[in-house]
Amino acid sequence: MNDERKRILVNGNNVDNQTLLPRIGILGSCVTRDMFKFCKIENLLTDYRARSSICGYGTLGLNEKLDFLDDLSGFRKTTVLKDLTKKELPFTQMDLLLIDLIDERFEIYSKTNTIFTRSTYLAEVSGVAKLKGTKAFERGSEEHFAAFEQGCIKLLEDCKSHGVKPILHQARWAIVKSEENGQSTISNDKKYIERIHRENEILQRLEDIFKKIEPKISTISSQDMCVANPNHKWGLQPFHYIGEYYSNIYEQLTFELHRLDFKFVAHQN
Repeated sequence: MNDERKRILVNGNNVDNQTLLPRIGILGSCVTRDMFKFCKIENLLTDYRARSSICGYGTLGLNEKLDFLDDLSGFRKTTVLKDLTKKELPFTQMDLLLIDLIDERFEIYSKTNTIFTRSTYLAEVSGVAKLKGTKAFERGSEEHFAAFEQGCIKLLEDCKSHGVKPILHQARWAIVKSEENGQSTISNDKKYIERIHRENEILQRLEDIFKKIEPKISTISSQDMCVANPNHKWGLQPFHYIGEYYSNIYEQLTFELHRLDFKFVAHQN
C-alpha cells in the first residue's frame, strides 16, 4: 500500500491526514456499484469491470477490428470492448477487489480462444452474429462450472501476486419486492419465479467454486435485505435492491476495511 494516499473526502467530509483510504475495484455488476453511489464512497472506486464472465478471465482477447462497437456509446462501448479484448484489471491501482457474480446471468460465447459474454450491450449491436461466435456451453452445465473454476484460479492467483485482497459479495436475485405496507412476491409469473430460483442455484454453485479454491475468502452478504425496489433508479429488477441492502453491505465492507488497518468513516444515512 502507498502511504501517500492519506487524503480525499469521505461522505463529503474531510478526513485527517493520518487516514489511509482504500483503493477498491469491482469485478461484478450494478449490485456492488450501486452501493458506492448510495453510500457516497465513489471516490474510493478505481475500476469497475462489468458484463464480463469469470469464465473468460485469462483467455486471449480478440485481435480483430471491432468497428461495430462504434454504434454503442460511453459505458456500453467500453464495457463490451474490455470484455472482448480481455483488458487486464489494473491491480496496481487497487488494494481490494469486490467480486459479485450477478452478471454471470448472461450466455457465454466463444471465438477461437476467446470466451466472452453476450451481454445486453453486445446484443444491441448483434455482436455475436458479427463476430461469428458460437455458444461456449449451456449455463449451469458441468462444462460451465469447469470453465468458471479455471477463471477463478487465474483471478485469485493474480490477486495474490499483486497483493490485492478479494472479497466476495454474495448477491442473490430477490424473490420479493417492497411495497408501501410491506412486501409482496416480485412477480405473479410462475416461470419468472422459477428462473429466479434457478439463477440463485447457479450463483450458489459458482460461489462454492470460489470457496473451494480459496476457503478463507472474505465474504459479504445481506440475505435478509434482499428485497427488490420498485422505485430503483434503474427500474424494478430482482437485483435492484432497497436502500437498506446497500447500507448493510457497506457496514460489512467497513468491518473488513478496519480489519485491514484502513481508518475509515462509516456511512451515515
